[in-house]
Amino acid sequence: MRFWEELLHALSGKASRPRQLPDLRALPSRSVAVVGTQYLVNDSERHDDKNRLYVLRTKEDANGFLTVAVFSNGRDLGRLPRGAVEPLAAALTTMGGAAVVNGTGTRAGGIRLWVDLPDPDAVTAFAANWQTQQKPR
Repeated sequence: MRFWEELLHALSGKASRPRQLPDLRALPSRSVAVVGTQYLVNDSERHDDKNRLYVLRTKEDANGFLTVAVFSNGRDLGRLPRGAVEPLAAALTTMGGAAVVNGTGTRAGGIRLWVDLPDPDAVTAFAANWQTQQKPR
């Protein structure tokens, strides 16, 4: 499946619609630089100043530490800095390990990608409410 997702992205710049994920884009947030970028941003992505849909997904790194990876269009862009992971990891795990946030692309003159990272307290409250809504009635 990953091969087809990457082929679709390479040909169209888009990916198939992900399953329904919790949407954190309306929560108060701050911009955080994505670290460990895994692929080069092409010119249209670099120079487009529109918001992007990014997916945060928890995963374990090679050393067994929990990280939060940043995905766009099915591609792994990198991860959040360690200091940003701990406050969000528990809330993301509560919501199934993934959620949608805004990506802000690059800053003027730069190539580093940025993500709008929701406030930890707001994410924790959102996750508790989301979990309550997911329980069968």
